[in-house]
Amino acid sequence: MTITERYRAWKEQKKQIEVSQDFAKKLMSRLYQHEQAKSKPWLDSQQFFGWLSGHFWAKAGLALAAAIIGFVRFVIIFCAALG
Repeated sequence: MTITERYRAWKEQKKQIEVSQDFAKKLMSRLYQHEQAKSKPWLDSQQFFGWLSGHFWAKAGLALAAAIIGFVRFVIIFCAALG
């Protein structure tokens, strides 16, 4: 028996594989999820600002950080003007 004959014999064999009823549905669902995950940007600014607008403490922290940065800039400019 040559290699080609063995390959053809192997190819002709019938295999018993059990496939669930919803196999295609599960497969397509996973493919869809994979494509959605691939197309999602790494940093989504719209989602970030949506999250920020919904959380009081996030807004308060952002306002505090802006106030501190503004105060530091004021101190630097004041020291530069006097120095």
